[in-house]
Amino acid sequence: MKVIVWCFSFVILSGWGYSQTYEQYFALTEKHYSTFPDSCIYYGEKALKLTTDKREQANAQYYIAASYKKQNNLAQAATYYLKTLALFRELKDDKKISNVMLDLGIIFRKGYAFQKAINIYQDAAKIKKRIGDNQLLAGAYRNIAMSYRLLGKYDSAMRYNNMALKLYMSSGNDSRVSRVLNEIGRIYTDRGNYDLAIDHYFQSLEADRNNSRKAKTYNNVGYTYLQMEKPKQAKDYLLKSFELKDGKELHYVANNLARVYLKEQNADSALYYLAMVKDYPVSEEMIYTTQLLADAYEIMGDHDSRNQLLDRSIELNVELMQINESNERRYAFYQLESALYKYQRDKRDERIYWFNFSLAGLGLLVVILAFIQLRKYLATKKAKASIISDLENLK
Repeated sequence: MKVIVWCFSFVILSGWGYSQTYEQYFALTEKHYSTFPDSCIYYGEKALKLTTDKREQANAQYYIAASYKKQNNLAQAATYYLKTLALFRELKDDKKISNVMLDLGIIFRKGYAFQKAINIYQDAAKIKKRIGDNQLLAGAYRNIAMSYRLLGKYDSAMRYNNMALKLYMSSGNDSRVSRVLNEIGRIYTDRGNYDLAIDHYFQSLEADRNNSRKAKTYNNVGYTYLQMEKPKQAKDYLLKSFELKDGKELHYVANNLARVYLKEQNADSALYYLAMVKDYPVSEEMIYTTQLLADAYEIMGDHDSRNQLLDRSIELNVELMQINESNERRYAFYQLESALYKYQRDKRDERIYWFNFSLAGLGLLVVILAFIQLRKYLATKKAKASIISDLENLK
C-alpha cells in the first residue's frame, strides 16, 4: 500500500513540476517579447519542449512568430504563424485564429505579396465581424486598404480606409484615427493630389495626441513636398522626423533626406544618411538606397563605385524575386490549411445539422405518439361515460 501511495505522489509531484516549468519558461517568453526578441524565441522554444497541450504550444509559438516578425525574419515568422494557426483551428478558437491571420497578412505584405495579404486580411475580417471584435475588424480594413494602395488600387484602398475610420471614430480611438488619416494622405500623395495629402497629414498630426506616429507623418509630409519640387519644406519636415529617432521610419527618412541633398548636389550629406541604412535587409526600399548611393558616387565622379552599386541593385532585385517565390509556397500552404479547416468545419456543421434534425424528428414522433395516446384516452373516457349513462338508464 505504501508503494502505491508513493508512486501516486511521485506522479502528482512530477506533473506539478512539469507544469510549473512550462509556466516559468512561458512567463519569461512573455517578459522578453517587448524588449529582447532573441530571448523571447529562446525561452519560447524551451517552453515548447515541455508541453504537449495544444493551447500551450499555440501560445508559445505565437510569441516566437511575433519575435521573428520584429526581427524582420519573414520566413521564420511565417513558418511559426502557420503552425500556430493550425493549432488554433484545431482548438476552434475564432478570436485567436483571426488574430494570427492578421499577423500573417502583415508578413505577406512586408514580403510584397500584396494580393495574398489582402486575401488573408479578408478571411480575418469575416471572423472579426462575426464575433463582434470591431477594433480588430477596423484593423483588418486598415491593412486591406494599405495593401490596395501598394497595389495602386486607390479606390478600393479609400473605401476600406473609410470603413476603418468610421469604426475607429465611433470608439474614440484617436491613435488609430490618426493612422487612417495618414494612410488616406498617402493615397492622395500617390495620386498626385498633393494639397489634399498635406491636409490629411496635418489632420493626422492633430489627432495623434500621444505623438505615437509623428515621425511617420513628418516623413510623409517631407516626401510629399519632395514630389511637389519643394526641397526646402521637404528638408524641414524630414529633419523633424529624423530627430524623433523612430527606428521603423529611419530607412524611409534617410532615403528621402538623401534625395533632398542629391538635388542640392551635396553628395557628402547624402552619403551621411545613406550610410546609416545601407546594410538593411533586402526590400524595395533597400534597392532604392543602393540606387541613391550610385547617384551620390556619380556626383563625386567615382564611376567604379557607381557601377558596382548598380550591379548590386540588380542582385537585390533577384533576391526580392526569390522572396516572392517563397511567399507563393507559403501561401499555397495557407490555402491548403484553410481548405482543410473549412472541410472539417463543414463536416462538423453537417453532423450537428443531422443531429438536430434527428432530435427534431424524435420530438415530432413523441408529439404524434402523445396525440395518439390522447385520442385513445379521450375515446376510452367517452366510452366509459356512455356505459355509465346506459347503466343509469337501466335502473
